[in-house]
Amino acid sequence: MRTINYHQRIFKEKAENKREELGKRPDWLKVRLP
Repeated sequence: MRTINYHQRIFKEKAENKREELGKRPDWLKVRLP
């Protein structure tokens, strides 16, 4: 459980950083959506 929460926190931080850089959709969203 701890490792999952740890990875989720890192994933959130990366997503937020990408959002700030792009100002639009993060890249990982484009990959998941068809």
